[in-house]
Amino acid sequence: MILENLEGKIIKGKREYTIEKKIGEGGFGVVWQAHTNDTTVAVKTLLPAHYGDADQMKRFIQEGEVLQSFQHPHIIRTHDVGSDQGIYYIVTDFIEGGNLFPYIRSEKKMNSSQAKKIIMDIASALDYAHTQFKIIHRDVHPGNILLGDNGSIVLVDFGLAKVMRDSPSDTSLDSAKSSTDSQSSDFFGNFSRMAGTSEGGEEASRHPRAVIGHRHYCSPEALRKEGVTVLSDQFSLGQVAYELFSVIRDKRLVRVAAKAISNVPQERYSSIKEFIAAIKAVPDYLSWLQQKSKTVSGKMLPKEELEEICRWGEQGYREELTNKSAIQAVLEQIWGTQHDAYLSMMTEVEKTLLKEGNALSAQNVEEIKRRILQVQNEILPPYRKIKVLAGQK
Repeated sequence: MILENLEGKIIKGKREYTIEKKIGEGGFGVVWQAHTNDTTVAVKTLLPAHYGDADQMKRFIQEGEVLQSFQHPHIIRTHDVGSDQGIYYIVTDFIEGGNLFPYIRSEKKMNSSQAKKIIMDIASALDYAHTQFKIIHRDVHPGNILLGDNGSIVLVDFGLAKVMRDSPSDTSLDSAKSSTDSQSSDFFGNFSRMAGTSEGGEEASRHPRAVIGHRHYCSPEALRKEGVTVLSDQFSLGQVAYELFSVIRDKRLVRVAAKAISNVPQERYSSIKEFIAAIKAVPDYLSWLQQKSKTVSGKMLPKEELEEICRWGEQGYREELTNKSAIQAVLEQIWGTQHDAYLSMMTEVEKTLLKEGNALSAQNVEEIKRRILQVQNEILPPYRKIKVLAGQK
């Protein structure tokens, strides 16, 4: 008989894993926090109700074995798979942190740069699964995107994934339907909920034509049971991106995500790579200004550079609403350096005129006047604009 409570039990595989506590449970699996030597790991075991079902037990092991072959920085690492004392287990990294749901709900905050990175990292993980293994995840949602306290970003729970026998680039619904019905295998079986990933989700039915995955993030074609393709994963991630970008109030990124969640698959991005490129193409005003602030110290910038800083600052205010205070702080820093440079320049001019005024030629005097006039007419207007943007009076 398989014990329901494994706390304190030792599972022997490549190493010995001492179960500490249960950290999650879904319709088909339980996830435990465990340790081996000085390392904390996550151990997923098959629910006791599924023991005796040879098909489910075989698929559980198959899931783990394929996950072991994944070598991608943003897919959960799997270290061990097998059975011990009748217990079927999969051992993965333990991610100290949480999932993306608190950010979607505005319980936690992030800026545009962080949001872009999360979506692009998970997109690259999906692209890897699609192109290298012909696997469609089918259950992308915020609960399956884990954010480690150490900065790691990983996609988990391939328990509902499906293998494509056709090329991943074949995105037609006709191909998708035939794949679902006959040309692809139900790769891992309709089970497996990693720790913390079933929040708000719907358990997959064991009926072969049931809707698979978290309904709110399922593509329209999946809900209609017309079959899924790589574009279906794009829709699910696009829905996550749309919600996340809306929460951080970045209008440009929301527009990018909107294309990925078109109800018509052919109107989405042609590939995950194209989706990534579209996100990457959106300027990051805060990062640009932060980088610029490192290069402006000790010199008065020319009019063109000051005007460019003004443009980026104004656009950042309009588009990166969550970053508004951070943008203002960077502009204040830039204004401070330019203010110091301007005062230094004017002080030098005054010293020159006082010390050498009588000895200066008419040509030199005219050059000094020209320089002062240039500062007043060209440099001071954008300089003052930056001052206003920075909140200085």
